[in-house]
Amino acid sequence: MAAALSLRIVPVTDLVIRLHAAASKTEADYVVIDDDGQEFGPLFGELVEPRHGGWR
Repeated sequence: MAAALSLRIVPVTDLVIRLHAAASKTEADYVVIDDDGQEFGPLFGELVEPRHGGWR
């Protein structure tokens, strides 16, 4: 089906790395606060090197 739509199939590890990069980036550009005005922390905690394949 993907080939019929000219879609490229990306390995899951690459998708996780992209998700982590996107979620980490939103921290600096967008701050989420609760009803009391307290800022939520980053989704993935402190930035650590990914387990699969290292930094890209």
